[in-house]
Amino acid sequence: MQKEKSIETAQLLIKGNIISCDGMLIQLCNISCISTIALEQLAFPALSIVILLFGLFMLTQKVIVGILLLMIGAAWIYGWYYINNQRKLKKILNIVMNSGNSLQFIFTNQSFLVKVLHVLEQIIINGGVGKQNVVINVHGNTITGNANMLNDLKL
Repeated sequence: MQKEKSIETAQLLIKGNIISCDGMLIQLCNISCISTIALEQLAFPALSIVILLFGLFMLTQKVIVGILLLMIGAAWIYGWYYINNQRKLKKILNIVMNSGNSLQFIFTNQSFLVKVLHVLEQIIINGGVGKQNVVINVHGNTITGNANMLNDLKL
C-alpha cells in the first residue's frame, strides 16, 4: 500500500493572506482551486483469498494449520472491511496551488468541512483577513478568531 499524501492536522491558522499549519505556509494568492473529495477506498486484499483457499486445502492435511490459515485470511478481510468503513466517514479538503502542487487535509466531520469551504471562499473573495485571524480547529470542529467575516457568516 502506498503512503497517502494527506495531512491530518489539528488546526489551520489564517492570518492576513497566509494559511499556516504544521510549519507550512501557503499564500492565498497561490491557491488556484479548493475542492473536496472522498477518501479513496483500499483495494481488496486478493492474497487473502489465496490464504483462505490454501487453509481449506490444509484442513484435509493438517487441521491446525488449516484453521490458522482460515483465521488469518478471515482476519485480513475483516480488517480491510473495517478500515474501508472508517475511510467512508472521512473527506479530503484538496487545495491546489498555481504551481500544480496540491495539499490534502483530512476531515472526519463532513458538515464542518462545508463550513470550512464557505469560510475559505469568503477569505479568498476578501483577499485575506487583514490584521485579523481565523483559526480552523479540524479536530474540534470549530472556527474561531477575531475576523469580522466570522460574525458576518454567523460562526
